[in-house]
Amino acid sequence: MIDYSWMITGLDTVPSENGLSDVVKTIHYIRLASKDGDILSMEGVHSCDTPNADQYINYADLTQADVEGWLNSANISEHLDLSLSSQFDSPETSEIQSLPLPWNN
Repeated sequence: MIDYSWMITGLDTVPSENGLSDVVKTIHYIRLASKDGDILSMEGVHSCDTPNADQYINYADLTQADVEGWLNSANISEHLDLSLSSQFDSPETSEIQSLPLPWNN
């Protein structure tokens, strides 16, 4: 069985929009998958729509559960989870590495 979880790494906001303050526009996240002691992850960003006044939560009152709920309701976890689960089935993925960009040398 694979266990999935979110790690929220940042929130980008705009100071004011539609009469609301500190509106979250972008969520930076890592999607984690763990199985038998092995952990895989995918990093990404999600753009948020401006909430209406009924949906708005003051920035200082936001919880991790609120932000995870936004990601879950955006239906992005299904795609991420499929990609991560397929990596557990492919042993060659353990050899994947990130090299510096060649034009930055």
